[in-house]
Amino acid sequence: DEPKFDGADGGMRRRLIIVRWSVTLPEEKHRDFEEIVSEIVAGGSGILNWLIAGALDFLNSGLMISEEVAATTAEHFNEMDPCQQYIDAHVRADPGGPGVPAREMYQGFLRFVDANGMAKMHETRFGRTMKKKLKRDDTKRVHVYVDVALHDVPQQPIGEGPHPNDPPPHTAIPDHRGNDIEI
Repeated sequence: DEPKFDGADGGMRRRLIIVRWSVTLPEEKHRDFEEIVSEIVAGGSGILNWLIAGALDFLNSGLMISEEVAATTAEHFNEMDPCQQYIDAHVRADPGGPGVPAREMYQGFLRFVDANGMAKMHETRFGRTMKKKLKRDDTKRVHVYVDVALHDVPQQPIGEGPHPNDPPPHTAIPDHRGNDIEI
């Protein structure tokens, strides 16, 4: 089993690769542990030379990761990343479209995690994570994810109110004398 963690963590992405072992030896090819250890000890100098050559190669060229291992690792991180799962399920490209306001994107994410029994993420962390994944225009008061649109986002459960950070709904505004004007 692969490790479970929050895939949005850049530190884990830099430190972990998933290597699948596709070969399983049949029972008749299994050997006694002591037999294997004695074989390793007998070839000790050759193994040491092989390790030194590998260390030098690593120091000179860095870690070489095959495309298959890189793809497997990326797939695992995407499975562990609730923001990426949300994007894959409910965000589509919409070049030149109006975009999605950041608050609307976050509210859709909250409904997505609720519908899928996942842990919620604070809005600030969500915004920082999504900004790395999608282009966002932060030049105006309302931040907008550009060239994307939401689709098939789970609906807000009946009886559930607005997000706690949402401003209260207004049905009247005061005029210059303080009298309410219905809108």
